[in-house]
Amino acid sequence: MKKINKVGLIGLGNWGLKIYKTIIKDFPNLKISCIAVKTGKNLKYTQRNFNIYKNWKTMINKESLDFIFVAVPPKDNFVIFKKVLKKKIPLFIEKPMTTDIEEAKKMLGMYKKYKNIVQVNHIDLFNNAIQFLLKKKKKIKKIFFQISSPSIGKKYISPFFDLAPHPLAVILSLFKSEPKTLYAKKIYISKKTTKFLKKKRELINLKMKFTKGRSAEIIVGNGTLKKIRQAKFFTEKNIFFYNNRSKNLLTKIEKYKKKIYQKVKNEPSLRSSIDYFIKRKTKKDNDVELGTKVLKVMNLSIESLKKNKELTKNL
Repeated sequence: MKKINKVGLIGLGNWGLKIYKTIIKDFPNLKISCIAVKTGKNLKYTQRNFNIYKNWKTMINKESLDFIFVAVPPKDNFVIFKKVLKKKIPLFIEKPMTTDIEEAKKMLGMYKKYKNIVQVNHIDLFNNAIQFLLKKKKKIKKIFFQISSPSIGKKYISPFFDLAPHPLAVILSLFKSEPKTLYAKKIYISKKTTKFLKKKRELINLKMKFTKGRSAEIIVGNGTLKKIRQAKFFTEKNIFFYNNRSKNLLTKIEKYKKKIYQKVKNEPSLRSSIDYFIKRKTKKDNDVELGTKVLKVMNLSIESLKKNKELTKNL
């Protein structure tokens, strides 16, 4: 008989609820013992067979937990991260792990000190198409990645900081290095599109150059009429086209435009991410270091955007 692991969840907003439902549906060896929530508006979507706390500190002090999942605004992650690491409980937090680069550096220092298991949920890394490319160790020279949507997004974070961690985590993992140069600029959104979507919109284009002649480009924001989550990975001979809104998740395009659909299952990335997290026995997978590098690139991108120039310093 498998051990039933006790889980604590901090935050039950839209994403916290997705984590809750995924655990209930797909992980019979996990039991949600307690949830810390500021408001109870999403409790009506749960089974309510757990302890409820308004204060997460009280929760982790009172409960004996095997795993803690955190789905709160990035500004709240630092203090939770610090407390949980000292308790040596495996921690699953959402990206970006913070929006403050100095906080990120402190988190990395704490991670190295306490050597706790931490997973920053860079969810696209657990998409089967990206896992295919990582495991096959394809020699990719160029990457183009777009994640955009007409949805308003979150009130507490800009669309860039909300969406950019996804492609950046993939790019930095595939290239295994940080960019030598980067240049960020806003993409013009037509008045027709803006009028239709209403409210403030933005699309940001970030171009990066790496060693060995490699390059990457991303487009992220909330200024498109349709949801887009797709990428092209260029090798010397082929192009791998990823589209998470397609039945064929990954397609290899050979020379002369011949298309070969790769045998890759389009499974929920959140489920794969959680599965990897609860099975982790090693602390060598340094998601915190990757999260720090992602945040560094994002902060430099904002600097490039403000100065309207390519940056090469501090990279």
